[in-house]
Amino acid sequence: MSLENVMSGGNGGAPAANPTGTVTAPQTGSDPQQGSGTGSAAEAGNTRLAAWTQQLSKEYRENQEYAKGLAGFEKLDDFAKSYFELSKKTEGAVRFPGETATPEEKAAFWQKLGVPEKADKYAVSRNENAGTFAAAAHAARLTDEQATALWNEVSQGTARQIQALRENQARELAATDAALRTEYGDRYEASVELMRRGMGNSGIGQALLNAGLAGNPLIVKAFIALGEAKKESGSPKSDPSPAAGMTSVFEGGSLYS
Repeated sequence: MSLENVMSGGNGGAPAANPTGTVTAPQTGSDPQQGSGTGSAAEAGNTRLAAWTQQLSKEYRENQEYAKGLAGFEKLDDFAKSYFELSKKTEGAVRFPGETATPEEKAAFWQKLGVPEKADKYAVSRNENAGTFAAAAHAARLTDEQATALWNEVSQGTARQIQALRENQARELAATDAALRTEYGDRYEASVELMRRGMGNSGIGQALLNAGLAGNPLIVKAFIALGEAKKESGSPKSDPSPAAGMTSVFEGGSLYS
């Protein structure tokens, strides 16, 4: 008796009736238990299976999808070898937690992928301005590496925008300053001093810089008029630093300084 006969035993002599060593998945209606011929036996079609598959239940032999997979293994050893090779490949693999997973199991899954346990565990959280970002990154389940890359990109983009704003504001201030020098002529220095008085020491200059409005001619003239109204008597003294001009009125002298 061969090993194949031993492995295929208990099937009513099916291997002897099929000298090729293969069996055919039953056709529709081949099993009296199938009634009208619907169900897995009908779906199995004509897929030819090796004799060793007779040891399997009908659930696997008569289901077309299962039968297609089983048909690729001529021997039981081939099937076993494939199983163990697949087990080695998937050993230690990270599997997404199912619907019944506990919060602890879900947390362990995300941590295994590289998501920090808490928002303050991100590397970017060491930046004093990254608190809100770190919280959003944790809510989105970003890994520490992903969060760092995104933060760097956002920071660089913001820096570029701020630099562009500074350059644009410098151009506007220079253009307005030149226009005022032309319009006021000899009265330019006195007008700058009036503007300074109109703004006072309340930090309005920096606020206008931050808002990008410091170079707006209408706003500049409005503060000159306000300074004129506040003037108690006589002409205001000239600006001791004429070269600084209107820009010197704005404390800080630069955007977001």
